[in-house]
Amino acid sequence: MTLSFLKDIHGVSIARRVSSEIEYEWIVDSENDSFYNEERLS
Repeated sequence: MTLSFLKDIHGVSIARRVSSEIEYEWIVDSENDSFYNEERLS
């Protein structure tokens, strides 16, 4: 959520740089969630 805030206030390049510096893999696309498991819903 903080990266999204930084993106809104300072731009996506700053948010990406912060993400890289804190070694966090920031996934901007909400449809691309590696923790989501469709099998658990059935």
